[in-house]
Amino acid sequence: MHSEQVWEHAVALRKQGRSLNEISRELGVSKGTASLWLRNVDVPPEGRERLQGRIRIGQEALKHAAKKYVRRRQEAYQRGLASIPTAADALCIGLYWGEGAKYNQRWSFINSEREVIAAMIQWAIRAGQEPGAFRAHVYLHPEDTISDEEARRYWSEAGIPIANIRVYRIRTQTSHRRHQGRLPCGTCQLYPIRAGATLFEYYRGQRDALLLPDTRP
Repeated sequence: MHSEQVWEHAVALRKQGRSLNEISRELGVSKGTASLWLRNVDVPPEGRERLQGRIRIGQEALKHAAKKYVRRRQEAYQRGLASIPTAADALCIGLYWGEGAKYNQRWSFINSEREVIAAMIQWAIRAGQEPGAFRAHVYLHPEDTISDEEARRYWSEAGIPIANIRVYRIRTQTSHRRHQGRLPCGTCQLYPIRAGATLFEYYRGQRDALLLPDTRP
Protein backbone atom coordinates (compact mmCIF):
# COMPACT_ATOMS: atom_id res chain seq x y z
CA MET A 1 0.00 0.00 0.00
CA HIS A 2 1.60 3.26 -1.10
CA SER A 3 1.04 6.58 0.62
CA GLU A 4 -0.66 9.56 -0.96
CA GLN A 5 2.70 11.36 -0.93
CA VAL A 6 4.18 8.72 -3.23
CA TRP A 7 1.23 9.11 -5.61
CA GLU A 8 1.60 12.91 -5.60
CA HIS A 9 5.33 12.57 -6.27
CA ALA A 10 4.56 10.26 -9.21
CA VAL A 11 2.10 12.80 -10.65
CA ALA A 12 4.66 15.60 -10.31
CA LEU A 13 7.32 13.55 -12.07
CA ARG A 14 4.92 12.67 -14.88
CA LYS A 15 4.08 16.34 -15.45
CA GLN A 16 7.82 16.95 -15.81
CA GLY A 17 7.80 14.48 -18.69
CA ARG A 18 9.35 11.51 -16.87
CA SER A 19 8.70 8.08 -18.35
CA LEU A 20 6.93 5.26 -16.54
CA ASN A 21 10.23 3.36 -16.27
CA GLU A 22 11.95 6.37 -14.70
CA ILE A 23 9.09 6.92 -12.24
CA SER A 24 8.85 3.27 -11.21
CA ARG A 25 12.63 3.12 -10.60
CA GLU A 26 12.77 6.37 -8.64
CA LEU A 27 9.76 5.64 -6.43
CA GLY A 28 10.19 1.88 -6.08
CA VAL A 29 6.76 1.01 -7.48
CA SER A 30 5.93 -1.35 -10.30
CA LYS A 31 5.53 -0.01 -13.82
CA GLY A 32 1.95 -1.33 -13.82
CA THR A 33 1.12 0.63 -10.67
CA ALA A 34 2.66 3.80 -12.10
CA SER A 35 0.68 3.33 -15.32
CA LEU A 36 -2.56 2.91 -13.37
CA TRP A 37 -1.91 6.03 -11.29
CA LEU A 38 -0.93 8.24 -14.21
CA ARG A 39 -3.21 7.17 -17.04
CA ASN A 40 -5.42 10.27 -16.69
CA VAL A 41 -2.71 12.80 -15.79
CA ASP A 42 -2.59 15.77 -18.17
CA VAL A 43 1.07 16.42 -19.04
CA PRO A 44 1.89 20.07 -19.93
CA PRO A 45 3.56 20.90 -23.28
CA GLU A 46 7.11 21.10 -21.89
CA GLY A 47 6.65 17.72 -20.21
CA ARG A 48 5.22 16.17 -23.38
CA GLU A 49 8.21 17.43 -25.34
CA ARG A 50 10.64 15.74 -22.95
CA LEU A 51 8.58 12.53 -22.93
CA GLN A 52 8.43 12.38 -26.71
CA GLY A 53 12.18 12.89 -26.81
CA ARG A 54 12.68 9.95 -24.46
CA ILE A 55 10.40 7.83 -26.65
CA ARG A 56 12.43 8.72 -29.75
CA ILE A 57 15.68 7.84 -27.97
CA GLY A 58 14.19 4.52 -26.88
CA GLN A 59 13.01 3.72 -30.38
CA GLU A 60 16.43 4.49 -31.85
CA ALA A 61 18.09 2.29 -29.21
CA LEU A 62 15.74 -0.58 -30.07
CA LYS A 63 16.47 -0.20 -33.79
CA HIS A 64 20.21 -0.20 -33.11
CA ALA A 65 19.94 -3.28 -30.89
CA ALA A 66 17.85 -5.10 -33.51
CA LYS A 67 20.36 -4.34 -36.27
CA LYS A 68 23.24 -5.48 -34.05
CA TYR A 69 21.37 -8.71 -33.22
CA VAL A 70 20.76 -9.48 -36.91
CA ARG A 71 24.38 -8.64 -37.79
CA ARG A 72 25.74 -10.93 -35.08
CA ARG A 73 23.58 -13.79 -36.32
CA GLN A 74 24.67 -13.26 -39.91
CA GLU A 75 28.33 -13.12 -38.85
CA ALA A 76 27.96 -16.36 -36.86
CA TYR A 77 26.41 -18.11 -39.87
CA GLN A 78 29.24 -16.95 -42.14
CA ARG A 79 31.87 -18.09 -39.62
CA GLY A 80 30.27 -21.53 -39.53
CA LEU A 81 30.00 -21.68 -43.30
CA ALA A 82 33.64 -20.66 -43.76
CA SER A 83 34.88 -23.25 -41.25
CA ILE A 84 36.23 -26.68 -42.11
CA PRO A 85 34.27 -28.96 -39.75
CA THR A 86 36.33 -31.62 -38.01
CA ALA A 87 35.11 -35.15 -37.37
CA ALA A 88 34.11 -34.04 -33.86
CA ASP A 89 32.19 -31.10 -35.33
CA ALA A 90 30.41 -33.41 -37.77
CA LEU A 91 29.39 -35.71 -34.92
CA CYS A 92 27.99 -32.82 -32.88
CA ILE A 93 26.22 -31.31 -35.91
CA GLY A 94 24.52 -34.66 -36.55
CA LEU A 95 23.56 -35.05 -32.89
CA TYR A 96 22.13 -31.56 -32.75
CA TRP A 97 20.34 -32.00 -36.06
CA GLY A 98 18.63 -35.11 -34.69
CA GLU A 99 18.06 -34.19 -31.04
CA GLY A 100 18.67 -30.49 -30.57
CA ALA A 101 15.84 -28.11 -29.74
CA LYS A 102 15.45 -25.41 -32.39
CA TYR A 103 12.47 -23.48 -31.07
CA ASN A 104 12.59 -19.80 -31.98
CA GLN A 105 15.92 -20.51 -33.71
CA ARG A 106 17.80 -20.80 -30.43
CA TRP A 107 20.30 -23.46 -29.52
CA SER A 108 19.70 -26.05 -26.80
CA PHE A 109 20.40 -29.76 -26.59
CA ILE A 110 19.02 -32.66 -24.55
CA ASN A 111 20.54 -36.09 -23.93
CA SER A 112 20.79 -38.75 -21.26
CA GLU A 113 24.55 -39.41 -21.70
CA ARG A 114 27.01 -37.16 -19.90
CA GLU A 115 29.74 -37.77 -22.50
CA VAL A 116 27.45 -36.54 -25.28
CA ILE A 117 26.58 -33.40 -23.30
CA ALA A 118 30.31 -32.83 -22.70
CA ALA A 119 30.99 -33.18 -26.44
CA MET A 120 28.31 -30.61 -27.24
CA ILE A 121 29.81 -28.21 -24.70
CA GLN A 122 33.20 -28.54 -26.37
CA TRP A 123 31.60 -27.92 -29.77
CA ALA A 124 29.92 -24.76 -28.43
CA ILE A 125 33.26 -23.54 -27.03
CA ARG A 126 34.89 -24.11 -30.43
CA ALA A 127 32.01 -22.10 -31.91
CA GLY A 128 32.88 -19.16 -29.65
CA GLN A 129 30.95 -19.73 -26.42
CA GLU A 130 32.77 -18.86 -23.20
CA PRO A 131 33.79 -21.92 -21.12
CA GLY A 132 31.42 -22.30 -18.19
CA ALA A 133 28.74 -20.11 -19.78
CA PHE A 134 26.16 -22.89 -19.69
CA ARG A 135 23.12 -23.84 -17.66
CA ALA A 136 21.08 -27.02 -17.58
CA HIS A 137 17.79 -28.56 -16.51
CA VAL A 138 18.04 -32.15 -15.30
CA TYR A 139 14.87 -34.25 -15.36
CA LEU A 140 14.49 -37.20 -13.00
CA HIS A 141 11.57 -39.52 -12.36
CA PRO A 142 10.13 -39.44 -8.82
CA GLU A 143 11.12 -43.07 -8.26
CA ASP A 144 14.80 -42.47 -9.11
CA THR A 145 16.93 -43.01 -6.02
CA ILE A 146 19.65 -40.50 -6.91
CA SER A 147 19.43 -37.28 -4.90
CA ASP A 148 19.18 -33.86 -6.52
CA GLU A 149 22.65 -32.95 -5.28
CA GLU A 150 24.15 -36.16 -6.66
CA ALA A 151 22.52 -35.45 -10.02
CA ARG A 152 23.93 -31.92 -10.06
CA ARG A 153 27.44 -33.20 -9.26
CA TYR A 154 27.18 -35.89 -11.95
CA TRP A 155 26.18 -33.52 -14.73
CA SER A 156 28.57 -30.78 -13.63
CA GLU A 157 31.43 -33.06 -14.67
CA ALA A 158 30.36 -32.48 -18.29
CA GLY A 159 31.44 -28.84 -17.93
CA ILE A 160 28.35 -27.12 -16.52
CA PRO A 161 28.82 -24.99 -13.38
CA ILE A 162 27.02 -26.84 -10.59
CA ALA A 163 25.26 -23.63 -9.50
CA ASN A 164 23.68 -23.41 -12.98
CA ILE A 165 22.02 -26.84 -12.82
CA ARG A 166 18.37 -27.17 -11.77
CA VAL A 167 16.82 -30.56 -11.05
CA TYR A 168 13.18 -31.40 -11.72
CA ARG A 169 11.24 -34.51 -10.74
CA ILE A 170 8.75 -35.34 -13.48
CA ARG A 171 5.91 -37.86 -13.33
CA THR A 172 4.81 -39.63 -16.49
CA GLN A 173 1.54 -41.38 -17.22
CA THR A 174 3.27 -44.72 -17.69
CA SER A 175 4.08 -47.12 -14.88
CA HIS A 176 7.07 -46.22 -12.75
CA ARG A 177 8.39 -49.76 -13.27
CA ARG A 178 8.91 -48.96 -16.94
CA HIS A 179 11.39 -46.19 -16.13
CA GLN A 180 12.99 -47.43 -12.93
CA GLY A 181 16.73 -47.87 -13.40
CA ARG A 182 16.75 -46.99 -17.10
CA LEU A 183 18.16 -43.46 -16.69
CA PRO A 184 19.71 -43.46 -13.21
CA CYS A 185 21.05 -39.91 -13.56
CA GLY A 186 18.14 -38.52 -15.56
CA THR A 187 18.17 -36.49 -18.74
CA CYS A 188 20.06 -33.22 -19.14
CA GLN A 189 18.88 -30.29 -21.24
CA LEU A 190 21.79 -27.96 -22.00
CA TYR A 191 21.45 -24.23 -22.66
CA PRO A 192 24.12 -21.63 -23.47
CA ILE A 193 24.06 -18.37 -21.55
CA ARG A 194 23.24 -15.38 -23.78
CA ALA A 195 24.47 -16.97 -27.03
CA GLY A 196 21.67 -19.27 -28.16
CA ALA A 197 20.84 -17.47 -31.40
CA THR A 198 24.46 -17.07 -32.53
CA LEU A 199 25.29 -20.70 -31.71
CA PHE A 200 22.27 -21.78 -33.73
CA GLU A 201 23.45 -19.74 -36.72
CA TYR A 202 26.99 -21.10 -36.40
CA TYR A 203 25.55 -24.63 -36.36
CA ARG A 204 23.55 -23.83 -39.53
CA GLY A 205 26.69 -22.54 -41.22
CA GLN A 206 28.73 -25.64 -40.34
CA ARG A 207 25.86 -27.89 -41.39
CA ASP A 208 25.70 -26.16 -44.77
CA ALA A 209 29.48 -26.33 -45.07
CA LEU A 210 29.18 -30.12 -44.81
CA LEU A 211 26.11 -30.52 -47.01
CA LEU A 212 26.81 -27.80 -49.57
CA PRO A 213 30.61 -27.42 -49.70
CA ASP A 214 30.45 -25.32 -52.89
CA THR A 215 28.74 -22.52 -50.94
CA ARG A 216 31.71 -22.00 -48.62
CA PRO A 217 33.28 -18.53 -49.11
